[in-house]
Amino acid sequence: MIFSLITGAAVALCIDVLNTHDIKLARNLYSFLKPNDVLVGDRAFCAYADMFTIKKLDCDPLFRKHQSRTTTMRKGKIVGDCDKLVTWYKPKSCPKGLSKDEFDALPKSITVREVYYYIVIPGFRTQRVSLYQFNMKLHIIGRSQLLSLNSHEPPV
Repeated sequence: MIFSLITGAAVALCIDVLNTHDIKLARNLYSFLKPNDVLVGDRAFCAYADMFTIKKLDCDPLFRKHQSRTTTMRKGKIVGDCDKLVTWYKPKSCPKGLSKDEFDALPKSITVREVYYYIVIPGFRTQRVSLYQFNMKLHIIGRSQLLSLNSHEPPV
């Protein structure tokens, strides 16, 4: 389901059988996106193909880092405090849910912006949260404003 951050109204809805994965349903909703929309999603949407597909629609994806994606401080171009540009490379094999033609149409690499912050709770391990954003138009938005779009986490 796609919601408007301004009104809270549902903009689009997709329903399928119970055992259909969320990402497959979400890909059906991409056709409802309009240029310059900002799509905020969770870790499941942080895939190479989805980032590129949403960018092709002239929209701005903002997703949390998927737990299987590794992050290192040594790679990427630092552009600010807890803010850097990193290069993602096309997967070696076609992921489930993509056709061969869709996979072949993907570029060899994309550059994404990684903005991260830390959640510090005394008595617990410090947790690092990374957000990825593809469209460099949003680079003019400050780090704290970008983090506030990810409303389920406290902005820093």
